[in-house]
Formats: sequence, C-alpha cells, structure tokens
Amino acid sequence: MAKLTVINLSEALKVKPKKVIRFLRSELGSRVNKGDLVASKKNLIGKSKKILSSVDGILEKLEESTGKLIIKEFEAQKESLKTAFKTVKNQISGLMGFGKAQGMLYFLPYPLSLKLVKKDLKNKIIVCPKFTSKGVFYKAEAMGVIGFILEKIKPNWFEEVKKTSLNLGTKIPLLVMGKKFASLKGMDNKKILCDGDNKVIIISKDETDFKTT
Repeated sequence: MAKLTVINLSEALKVKPKKVIRFLRSELGSRVNKGDLVASKKNLIGKSKKILSSVDGILEKLEESTGKLIIKEFEAQKESLKTAFKTVKNQISGLMGFGKAQGMLYFLPYPLSLKLVKKDLKNKIIVCPKFTSKGVFYKAEAMGVIGFILEKIKPNWFEEVKKTSLNLGTKIPLLVMGKKFASLKGMDNKKILCDGDNKVIIISKDETDFKTT
C-alpha cells in the first residue's frame, strides 16, 4: 500500500480548515522534497510560520473538511499506480475537482494560455499540464470548452474558480490529476466521463457507457 504522510495544516497554522488552501506554497499534484516549503502564514508583526515537508513525495490531497495535507511518498506512489491500473483499466482517479461532463479528450502537452484558447477547442475536454492564468478557465468556458483535466493548479486559483463556478451554476468540470496525468498521454479523441465531483475519469468502451439519468 502507498505510504502517506499527513500534515494538519489547520492546526499548525491556526486557521479554519476551509481557509488552509490560501496558505499552500506548492501546487497540489506537484513534487516536493524533504525540507521543501509546503505552507506558510505571516502573523500581525510580519513573522512567518513555515511548514516544511518531512518526506520526498507528491502533494496528493488537501482535505477541505479537516485542513489536513496528504503527501504520498514516491516509492509508494509507483506501486499504487500499478495496482490501480491492474484493478480498473478504464477508470483513473484524480486528486481534486468539481463538476461533471462527458465528451472527447483533446490533449495538449504544454500549459494552456489565453492566446491558445480558440474556437477549435469547442465541445472538447481539454487535457493540459496547467493554466498560465486563471482567466484561461473563464475564456475557455465562453468559447465552448466543456471540461478541463490538469496535472496541477495553484491552490488559490482552484479555490477561486470553484467558488465562481458554484455561484454562477457553471457545469464545466475541472479535475486535477497529479502524477496520474501522465496516464492520459496517447488518449487524444477518446470519449470519457470527467467527474470532478467524484474525482474520477471513466474512459468509454462504447457509446452506451454514459447514458444520462
């Protein structure tokens, strides 16, 4: 089984669990080494409380209800990934997300910028490493993109986009994959269900896989 390290950032930084994401200094899904800064908070007199990683690994998840940061160590991560694909070949779990949509994958091997958001992305679920700005999400939505799957995202961008989307009733999903992002390479034009609410991608085998209810 994967070896996990848990850091209670809510307790360490003395902030409410839902506010912890504001103080992350590394992106979810990114690699950290032992001693790297993962979170910090300045007090009223300008002194900074710093939280460092105690292991080499991947920032796997931030639990919004508890404020706990989960770090998956590297060796365990590899074994976990192998096991996941032996068990469920057409399903890949992500780290965090919201929204739900089904459609065709459009894979981009580079970060998506505002200039690259064009009409040919309409009705596609875009797979790319990251955004160059949070405005990419809003422009892409306006251009008809129906979903996003990213390797990583800045924590404050994710929080803002999610909040705005919920307030506006937007259905376009965003799912952050972390290390499992690499598993999507070569899946261009595959039909999938991107379920950000349940943090999972389901790859279609036939046209009846995703009947709406």
